[in-house]
Amino acid sequence: MNQAIRLDPDNANGYESRGNAFNNAGKYDRAIEDYDEALRLKPDFALAFSDRGAAWYFKGEYQKAIDDYEQAIRLDPNRAQSYTNRRSAYRKLGNTKRALDDDTAAIRIDPSRPEYFDNRGLHLASNGDYALAIADYDEAIKIRPEPKFLTNRGDAYQAMKDFDRAIADYDAALKTGFGVSARLQQPRCGMAQEG
Repeated sequence: MNQAIRLDPDNANGYESRGNAFNNAGKYDRAIEDYDEALRLKPDFALAFSDRGAAWYFKGEYQKAIDDYEQAIRLDPNRAQSYTNRRSAYRKLGNTKRALDDDTAAIRIDPSRPEYFDNRGLHLASNGDYALAIADYDEAIKIRPEPKFLTNRGDAYQAMKDFDRAIADYDAALKTGFGVSARLQQPRCGMAQEG
């Protein structure tokens, strides 16, 4: 990517791509520098705003992440991933109402992504809204019956003391080779990065 930037120093996409490499390598300050340059060259580059938001998020600068996600959403309001990423930052700041709104917006934009239903289900379950969470897990499972969705639904059933259904979901998850203990070692709500 450095060679591509040397050959075409006004290529905003090159800076955005190199920024992603720095971001993925955990070099967030360098990533932000490249996203800044991409945005200097192309001020309406929604993806660069979203990617820079991810770098701010990983640095723990959640309000700066939200600010960048808001710019990305303003420029490209139909990119669901920007909403889910902003949701993660809102959750870190304790703004659960805005986080839930973003989960819902992502589902409205792209209802084919089961992880969006799962994210909202996790959010609802963390607020004790287990019946609503189960409805979202049901949708996620209809789209793609992944073990983690089954396990999350099992957790909600267990919280509601519906142990038979909880056990059935855990059994189904285990039959796929996915252990419940492995699920417990994974983050339950995280950032998805795209681009």
